Amino acid sequence: MNRNSNQNKLIQKIDRFAPQAVRIQLLVLLIAQIVSYYGARLLTAGRRLRCMAIPLDYKIPVMPWTVVVYLAAFVFWAAAYTIILRNDDGRRLFFRAEIGGKLICGIIYLIIPTTFARPQLAGNGFFTLLLRLLYAADSPEQLFPSIHCYVSWMCVIGMRGNKKISRKCRIFTIVMAVMICLSTLTTKQHVIVDVISGILLAEVMWLIVRMSRDPRRAFMDRDGNIVKLKDSPSGILNVLYTFAAGRLLLRGFAWPGISEFTGRILSTRLSCLFNRSFVAHYGIDMSEYEPGPYKSFNDLFSRRALPGARPVNENKKTVISPCDGKVQVMRIDKNASIEVKGISYTIDSLLRDPELSEMYAGGTVMAFRLGAETYHRYAYPVDGVAGERVFLDGVLQTVSPAGSSRHPVYCENIREYSLLYTSEFGTVLMMEVGAMLVGKICNKGSAGPVRRGDEKGYFEFGASSILLIFEKDKVRVDEDLLKNTEAGYETLVKLGERVGVSML
Repeated sequence: MNRNSNQNKLIQKIDRFAPQAVRIQLLVLLIAQIVSYYGARLLTAGRRLRCMAIPLDYKIPVMPWTVVVYLAAFVFWAAAYTIILRNDDGRRLFFRAEIGGKLICGIIYLIIPTTFARPQLAGNGFFTLLLRLLYAADSPEQLFPSIHCYVSWMCVIGMRGNKKISRKCRIFTIVMAVMICLSTLTTKQHVIVDVISGILLAEVMWLIVRMSRDPRRAFMDRDGNIVKLKDSPSGILNVLYTFAAGRLLLRGFAWPGISEFTGRILSTRLSCLFNRSFVAHYGIDMSEYEPGPYKSFNDLFSRRALPGARPVNENKKTVISPCDGKVQVMRIDKNASIEVKGISYTIDSLLRDPELSEMYAGGTVMAFRLGAETYHRYAYPVDGVAGERVFLDGVLQTVSPAGSSRHPVYCENIREYSLLYTSEFGTVLMMEVGAMLVGKICNKGSAGPVRRGDEKGYFEFGASSILLIFEKDKVRVDEDLLKNTEAGYETLVKLGERVGVSML
């Protein structure tokens, strides 16, 4: 009994210091750092590394005892970031600046892989041995800019001017950040230019995010009400897409290998430690889903709804939403092209099949976008017979508005489609589109008869999309979806609810 009581007290203390909403943000920032740093190492393996040392770097003495300060940084970051995030003013400026800077680090590592020749350590004292262990565990690669200094200085920026945080805490943070930056030089983990660039990057990202517009988006529900959802990474995506370097960075992270690397991390048992924070941050009602246990973050992300939680419209003359998400409707013109967020697509470029694209000229596309907070299993929208699945290789751009307004993501991203042969709607094409980090498509089953509401598959972590394409004069989309799309809004829908009816 005492043991359970002590455990409960410990959990309460953790929740007070790092609320659940803060823990999910810490998870995202950790993933960004792992992907930027170690992902870049994987991609630059075997390439020639540059040394950016100047003569002054070789005059700075090695001070083994400062390895303690260097290693203490990891504890310092966790504590400082928690304090900053729990005292956020609601605009998520720090979060967006911090994650954006790490992504910038990743692209620089890919363009300019760097190294530094470490000195031979003499003696066998405790600090010297500890420094040798650090050298053995962390090879001298991807040094410019110093992500160690970047994160440390972001702690200073996050507390600077925040009156909710005590003056003593702010002063301590400055002192600690300076000591950590100096320790990277005296342990020979970095050179001067690495340290300066890490600090400058933190200041530049903070300036960019403060100057950027508030990226929060509104949506319409089926009753015509405007709904604002939780903030997502789309804010920093807007910032990155504004600059050539940011666009180049996101191009690098669109490589499927990066997403695969992230997916492996999120499928480990350790990742389930953040499940509760993810649920709390997005306000997910877990009473709608199977109780688990969930063995990893991806296990939770691809959770299954309880029977009856997503009732299916059984009228064979209706099209149901194949998923939970935000939908917009596009008309296909006589040249078999559509426009999404100002980007023109041809159905041929989408399907890579000229004969098939001609069949959909003059038809309709319904694009369902799934965010991180969404239920990520999807179902067949109509009764019919499913053909063989067709896989189209590509990259993994973000499908958020920030990305879809600048890139033809539906034609570039990895995607998979099936033709559904029906008596009520002709031949319906259903396509799943993967997206950045990770958006992995996990389809099941094979060709044959299918019923509306039958599960077709699920996505692993990351925003993703589903497209339904109808032939001309085969479907009448519900009026509210058309009006909302014309007004510039996506409409929130649930798996199983009606989104259109047959015209046959």
